[in-house]
Amino acid sequence: MDLKWTTASQINNDYFTIEKTRDGINFEIVEKVSGAGNSSSTMYYTGKDSHPYEGQSYYRLKQTDYNGACTYSDLVAVKFKSNDEFTFSVYPNPSDGSSFNVVMKAIKGEEIFVAVYDVNGNEAFSKTVMAESFGKQVFPIELTHKLKRGVYLIVATFNHQVFNKNLIVQ
Repeated sequence: MDLKWTTASQINNDYFTIEKTRDGINFEIVEKVSGAGNSSSTMYYTGKDSHPYEGQSYYRLKQTDYNGACTYSDLVAVKFKSNDEFTFSVYPNPSDGSSFNVVMKAIKGEEIFVAVYDVNGNEAFSKTVMAESFGKQVFPIELTHKLKRGVYLIVATFNHQVFNKNLIVQ
């Protein structure tokens, strides 16, 4: 599972540690990612959890400074389920922010709710689409207003399950 985050600025940032938990008490280190030290521009980071927990789990970032001081992000809930009935991708990615396509493999007649959220969790767009057949389908998403530069979370809800992809707007 790909893990992505951004920072607006950094001061003395040595590295990030991605941690996960099932219970909010016992944490496991997923990966360490080098920080940018000092930066006043937006930085994009990625990590990977090669063995995500099945079902509900929680992730957080531990940010460690050069002097060893650290801070933690809030927990982010993630529900992971391997699913052969549904696939979900977004293109073009990166996008110019005016439109993009969602490609889904779903079961005919199922409703799929698609929403776009900014990094603050504000909904920028939402739409319910209907799978017209079984198999891969492309749903063009024409936005009512152009998205600003940044990273957006595309969420597809299908059959009481939530799937996420990031969209980068340049």
